[in-house]
Amino acid sequence: MIRHIWSVLCSQTVTDAQTNNVSLFNVIEQLAVTIKDKPARSVPFLPMPLEVMTLWERGEHDQGAMGKATVDVLDATGERLGGSEMVVDVSKAHRCRSRLVLNGIPITTSGRYVLRVALREDDDDHSRVVAEIPLQVTVTRLPAADETEETPLSAPGTTAQAM
Repeated sequence: MIRHIWSVLCSQTVTDAQTNNVSLFNVIEQLAVTIKDKPARSVPFLPMPLEVMTLWERGEHDQGAMGKATVDVLDATGERLGGSEMVVDVSKAHRCRSRLVLNGIPITTSGRYVLRVALREDDDDHSRVVAEIPLQVTVTRLPAADETEETPLSAPGTTAQAM
């Protein structure tokens, strides 16, 4: 059985080639963004480097196992904005790290967003939620100058807090 140890949202990860230790840079707990108002039918996208790094292990007496982890982004209302999968492989080693690289995140409203990590092992029909990474988002809305104007999304006040 695969066991989830931790999951972290950050802007960058680096794995040392000699020691195989990982460094997490700019752990992200909150974002402050400015959005020009857009028609209600569109969801602004904040382009910024984001990575979800997870650590997994198998039990000491367990045989190797494989699975897929899904990371879903939920906004403050609980609406699913998107998701991606990553492979979890503890078939040859007792531990593994999985890294999911995101190009950004959709922003709908202010509040507590969640990146929900779920695991489905290859021999299981169902997935189970193993972690929820909170992300506090504060949105400042500016009136659009013209309804036909493209509406940029910026994050001049994007805050990342290193741990």
